[in-house]
Amino acid sequence: PVAEAVPAKSIPPRAAIVCIGDELNRGEVIDRNAAWLGEQLSEMGFDVGWRLGVNDIEADMTAALREACDRADVVLVSGGLGPTSADLTVDVAASLIGCTAEIDAAHEARLRARFAQRKREVPPLALRQVRVPVASTVLPNPVGLAPGFAIKLGGTELFFMPGVPAELKGIFSTAIVPRLRTRVPAM
Repeated sequence: PVAEAVPAKSIPPRAAIVCIGDELNRGEVIDRNAAWLGEQLSEMGFDVGWRLGVNDIEADMTAALREACDRADVVLVSGGLGPTSADLTVDVAASLIGCTAEIDAAHEARLRARFAQRKREVPPLALRQVRVPVASTVLPNPVGLAPGFAIKLGGTELFFMPGVPAELKGIFSTAIVPRLRTRVPAM
């Protein structure tokens, strides 16, 4: 008798989730983003094996993102893209890939239009939320002002989104899902 070949079982790509913000670890805000992202990734066929919440501390954020890259093929990052001086995610991501941050022109125009509509001047600090690492791919935000962005670190792709749930879901659904589908074997 001839033995039949058994088809090789495909290994699902590994994913990790990193949620940034002191307010999450202090319990002031319940981190529903991580649960929602985990569910979405699992349904797509990813093996979500690691999730971490980290405070807005540059060294801790850097360590968390590096460890997530060691553990996963894809890392989804939520939070820290706002206009305050405590929002360090863009600068940390830029530092990880050895570049600087710049203002994204399209999102700046949307921000300026929104302020003009309300007949208000744009405070300089507000421009922080439309910055991205120079060497990143900008992910348009269909809901809010802060763009998402994607970078590669080693063999890992990282996707950064605001922590505001509606904005996170908008960027994830419109800009990230199509990219992730190319990484998952057809079901």
